[in-house]
Amino acid sequence: MSARSGDPTPLTILVVTSMHPSSAYPLRGVVVVRLLDALRRLGHRVELIPLGERGGPWRYVQARARVARAIAALQPDVIHVIFGYSGLAVPAGRVPIVTTLCGDDLNGTVGSSGGLTWTSRLGVLVSQWVAWRSGRCIVVSDTLRDRLWSSAVRAKTGVIRDAVDPALFRPLPRQAARARLGLSDDEVLVIFPHDVTQPTKRLWLAEAAVGELRRWVPQARLWVVNGRAPDEMPWHYAAADAMIVTSVREGGPSSVKEALACGVPVVSVPVGDLELFREAPQMMVRAADRPADLGEALRHALSRAPADRRSCLPPGLTLDEAARGVAGVYRDAIAAPRSHVYLACNFWDGLWIIQQPVAQEIARDEPVLYVERFVSLFTVLRYPRLWRRLFTWLRGARRVSDRLRVLAPLPLFHLGHRVPWLFRLEFRLQRWWILWWARGDRSDARVLWMDHPLYECAVGRMGERLAVYHVADEIAAFPTSHPATTEALERSMLRRVGLVFAAAARLADDKRRWNPRTLTVWNAIDRAAFEREPPRDELADVERIPAPRVAFVGVLDRWVDLDLLALAATRLPRMQFLLVGPSHVDDRALRALPNVHFLGRRDRSLVPGILGRCAASVVPFRKTRLTERIVPLKIFEALAAGILPVCTDFSADLAGLERDGYALVARSPEAFVAAVERAVAADTAANRERLGRYGRAQTWRARWEQMRAALDESLTSAPRRSVS
Repeated sequence: MSARSGDPTPLTILVVTSMHPSSAYPLRGVVVVRLLDALRRLGHRVELIPLGERGGPWRYVQARARVARAIAALQPDVIHVIFGYSGLAVPAGRVPIVTTLCGDDLNGTVGSSGGLTWTSRLGVLVSQWVAWRSGRCIVVSDTLRDRLWSSAVRAKTGVIRDAVDPALFRPLPRQAARARLGLSDDEVLVIFPHDVTQPTKRLWLAEAAVGELRRWVPQARLWVVNGRAPDEMPWHYAAADAMIVTSVREGGPSSVKEALACGVPVVSVPVGDLELFREAPQMMVRAADRPADLGEALRHALSRAPADRRSCLPPGLTLDEAARGVAGVYRDAIAAPRSHVYLACNFWDGLWIIQQPVAQEIARDEPVLYVERFVSLFTVLRYPRLWRRLFTWLRGARRVSDRLRVLAPLPLFHLGHRVPWLFRLEFRLQRWWILWWARGDRSDARVLWMDHPLYECAVGRMGERLAVYHVADEIAAFPTSHPATTEALERSMLRRVGLVFAAAARLADDKRRWNPRTLTVWNAIDRAAFEREPPRDELADVERIPAPRVAFVGVLDRWVDLDLLALAATRLPRMQFLLVGPSHVDDRALRALPNVHFLGRRDRSLVPGILGRCAASVVPFRKTRLTERIVPLKIFEALAAGILPVCTDFSADLAGLERDGYALVARSPEAFVAAVERAVAADTAANRERLGRYGRAQTWRARWEQMRAALDESLTSAPRRSVS
């Protein structure tokens, strides 16, 4: 292989197609030949394997051995399949495949009975499979991309529209063209440059439309042009007064762009490349597929056609530009986007913390299979509210977006980290289940993400090229953890993975003792959530609470200093304290205070609106082994909303934020109360703008870019491993 994405090195391209000229069909695939010539002009080496026109569908399968020999001899960078059926001729291998889908391979072919032929129905199925197995796909219009069944396939499919060679297709003198072709100057010719043997082209409708046109233009004639030499077609367009398209469906078609390049107006039913109606409104006239409407549209197009013809080809539709676009798709396919399997210890629709937004951000660029936390009958006995989760696995991998799927594990005998040998036994079965759903990622570089030491047994067993430990908290410090077992599993995990992302500097320092490839990646915010205003009725209860308001967002748990919250509320009676989130502790003392308002759990989309209606935010954490190794999301959410977070001195990471004026850090109860007063007093429009600018820059996109750079560096040195 000689190239990677962004590398200007010329590529070696093996083209496999049944769309090529032959002695029997000299005009077939002329556009393909022109594209290959344009690629060669860009400096690429292009070799063609023609699949012939005889032998029916079996010729594709019979050609597999010939294609395999060509791959072995040529060692191409990429294989380009043109026309879906042709993909049957390409055996499975490591060379990336790009498939161009042309029209009938996705639309099917209409037979003499008016319905799709059974052969073409099977061909559509084959083309969908070929598209699925390809690294990238190309179609000539958005309409054709919509014919792909899978959203994942549509996501990897780019639109490179039919293009023309402007040096060949250009305005020519109408009178000279008619003299060259022996045509009368008196006729008004409506050219129909389509294959009349195909019922989908609807020659009868074009004839009826021109019949309607004769009511106003008696000298009008439908001019059917088939089988002409490609280099002669510019003269035929020059001789025509207009062109008509009446097809049931189309991929492009290229003939429309050829006509526009020659300065000929086009009347068309809404098929194919619909963008042309917007890009060339003076020359493209849309009409319903009724003779009267088409006839009226022809009359309109002829009446406003300019006397001096100029090319009306929209920008970006030249052959050289299309060739550059195709080469870009080749490089994308060669780069082989990574795929990711994320073994998480939470539910996708559960408390939204660090795992879900990172997975969601990755999935904007690369496919992700997000595996939720394990659930068993034992889990349900402890947490009865989770009983429905026992059956989620029956849904398989649920698609959240084009590149993101969520998978529930099998409900086996999960007993957690207290019996690690049993978890390892269970994981042998879970591994099969996960890999079954991950089998379609078809990438050369799978990245395995894990957020809990229990998954230590997965390292090296998921077909990954790189294993990542994504640690958000000091897991051994949680009350539900068994510290000795958790720490032993984590040390083993750290020694075995290739990369560690830790959510705080102190946390990263601890993990770096066991793995030097440990990087600090802080929490972040969903910027889009802070740029949209929630419905006012959703926050009516918040607005009824008098200002100034001070917010605490998050779970009230044992690491939250409730006594400090109560002290602040008591000392600052004119301020209203809003507690947003569930409570897992005895909070009766707080509930007794008149200026403390428990709002309970709120949808995370409402949090920006709540914070924006407050004058300050508080993070009154106790300093524990757990909290001194975190930088809570609530700090960045407050900043994104434009308000100051007031924190206790629980984490060393706060020092930089305090120094730069993005947090107030209190080191005593009295200082905490004073800091809340200062934050509320500092709530000005100018300060909100300053804080909001910084906070809204702390996005998950920025964090993913930081992670992606580390992944790129690690994968360049990671050994290749077969993806199972």
